[in-house]
Amino acid sequence: MTERAAKIEAAAKPAHGEKGAGEIKLGNAGTHAKSLVTFNNVTVETPDVRAAPSVALGYSDQHLSQLNGADTPMQATARQFHIGDQCARGPLSGAEVNIQMQDTPLHKLSAGQKARPALLVLRLRHPNFYLLDEPASHLDIEGQEALEEDLARHEAACPLLSPDDFFAGQLLGSDQR
Repeated sequence: MTERAAKIEAAAKPAHGEKGAGEIKLGNAGTHAKSLVTFNNVTVETPDVRAAPSVALGYSDQHLSQLNGADTPMQATARQFHIGDQCARGPLSGAEVNIQMQDTPLHKLSAGQKARPALLVLRLRHPNFYLLDEPASHLDIEGQEALEEDLARHEAACPLLSPDDFFAGQLLGSDQR
């Protein structure tokens, strides 16, 4: 009996091992649908939201609504942060907003061209809590990489909505998170 019990025990896989929950893998059921779930006209509300007094919110949505379309990138930067044009040119250039774009009204720029000054304005607010809705949707690869590095470097909290699995995975896979 003892020998038989030992064989049964040896053949049984333990319920958990040394690696713990790291071995849990959730799989895809293999659907080929273009859209699994669609929500129309849904209002998302959070009742009685509370935040610590030290929270400095940085918000950006996929429509870049934090920018005034009549402003130029120069005006959006210089006016919001009370710095002169010359002081604004450096950060704008660093965000790859060239001289011609700096003086073009935002409503005349493409979504990709607007994304860089929008994220610069967001960064200049020095938030410690970013709320980002599809931040990479209008960025080229270099812009996405710069955003990933910036978020990881500042170690800010960041609920993120993104349909881009690679972009979200890069942030989640960072050693800093």
